[in-house]
Amino acid sequence: MMEPGKGYKLHLASGTGGSFIYPPPAKSGPPAVATGSDPDVKTPELLESAPSWSVNYHAYQHNMTATAVLKIGDSESIDENDMVGAFVGNECRGAARPLYVDGVGRYEIFLMVCGNDAGELVSLRAFDANAGLVYDITKQLTFEPDKVAGSVHEPVVLTAGDVWTDEVLPAAFALGRNCPNPFNATTKIAYDVPAAGGHVTLRIYEVSGRLVRTLADRVETPGKKTAIWDGHSNQGQRVASGVYFFRMTAPGFEKTSRMVMMK
Repeated sequence: MMEPGKGYKLHLASGTGGSFIYPPPAKSGPPAVATGSDPDVKTPELLESAPSWSVNYHAYQHNMTATAVLKIGDSESIDENDMVGAFVGNECRGAARPLYVDGVGRYEIFLMVCGNDAGELVSLRAFDANAGLVYDITKQLTFEPDKVAGSVHEPVVLTAGDVWTDEVLPAAFALGRNCPNPFNATTKIAYDVPAAGGHVTLRIYEVSGRLVRTLADRVETPGKKTAIWDGHSNQGQRVASGVYFFRMTAPGFEKTSRMVMMK
């Protein structure tokens, strides 16, 4: 979706003639045209609970785009008052709301994300207008100038996760204690991820050093995190009572702690 007052760049395979149609027409049926037709749609200023997500587009040299659908719970958003925001740390880099696309019969979000440096980790948040809540979105993006993620016919699926809180972000990676300890059925392991984010692994080991369970092996968004271990191995088997170690690694960080499982 193109709007007045914003800049756009068009890449062509060749400089000879032709025409440009966006979005590309569907293989059959009407063109995929996005419209905002819901008479109950309010501007952000008229929704008291709506977050004030805004971007100074002129402060950034580059942008990338994502065409997506938003899932809240088990359903895709069909509320044009909902929003998706893109953030690097707590700085908003883009925001957009669902629009109905006639050609595919679906509400989709056309999100432009701004930035100056490739490789920045972009976290996403979803505003649920009906509940008046902001959620973390489980998927993240890596900023790349001119990148196009998703399309009208194959949008990226953004799933709302935990309720987002405006917490003070941790200053560094950290691994906390598990609670309870000793434990019987399940235990929670706390860890911190600083504003820059990063790839985190969290694994459980036997005293012998044999890997038992991998709880996390992914790029994490900033914030205070918890992982739950239910006493099962990667193969789904219940492990024996005894002493186990949990180890976290991240860029420039490594720590191991001890816990006891009792039956």
